[in-house]
Amino acid sequence: MNDSGYIALHRKIRSNFLWSKARVFSQAEAWIDLLMEARPFEEPAEVMIGMTVLECRYGQTIRSQVSWAERWEWSRGRVSRFLKVLEERGMIRTEIEQQTSRITICNYIKYDIKRAGSGASNGHQTDTERTHIRTKEHKELKNKDNNTLVLTPPEKASKKYTAGFEQFWAAWPKHERKAGKAKCMGIWKRKKCEAITQQIVCAVEAYKTSRTWTEDGGKYIPMPENWLNKGLWDCDLDSLKQGKKYDNRQATSRNSTAVPRPSVGNPDGAPTIDL
Repeated sequence: MNDSGYIALHRKIRSNFLWSKARVFSQAEAWIDLLMEARPFEEPAEVMIGMTVLECRYGQTIRSQVSWAERWEWSRGRVSRFLKVLEERGMIRTEIEQQTSRITICNYIKYDIKRAGSGASNGHQTDTERTHIRTKEHKELKNKDNNTLVLTPPEKASKKYTAGFEQFWAAWPKHERKAGKAKCMGIWKRKKCEAITQQIVCAVEAYKTSRTWTEDGGKYIPMPENWLNKGLWDCDLDSLKQGKKYDNRQATSRNSTAVPRPSVGNPDGAPTIDL
């Protein structure tokens, strides 16, 4: 018997006339049903049981033993004994919740064809052990089998722009030359700006109050692409905050050292350093 590799068993099989036919489930069918019912998405979903909201995570399913019994046409006692056998063999973990049960498929990632073999679990916590961040906006989906309300979070926001870059872009003043966001993101990555986000944002805020950027209705505000490319965040912020006019073409590095020159009237001719 060949027991290696995978077959693509889509969840739509449950709509097929062979699977949906009323019958008493075998133990193998019940196990496959548990695998297909487990949540395949990394983002958690909120399941409402009565007036209680529970969080269903990756590789988990929340359903009462009574519901499983009706689904498989078993007695409740048989469901309880079956789940106990699976738990003893390390295939699932069960937790009793108010009015329901939470079943976690152990090593569910091995059954997830999209992620199995990707190395996602090597050296990292399993998804069921991670702390998930709840989203505020959800889509509602009615679960017909156990009459519970499943609230599914929306898709993840695009990760095209980093959090630090978004702070920079939000701080940049609205202007006709505020364009080229994708190009700016490329420069941001190339110059490794994420690590100095706060320094850059502080510089932008200082420039926004400077004479150079405020005079003539912001006529001299540069394109953010050019500003980033020249590294103009590394400037004399005190001069900008004091309202002194600052040339965008030059940036005074705070790491530069002053050039020594002879002191006028020093009898020893010793050089002094202008700080």
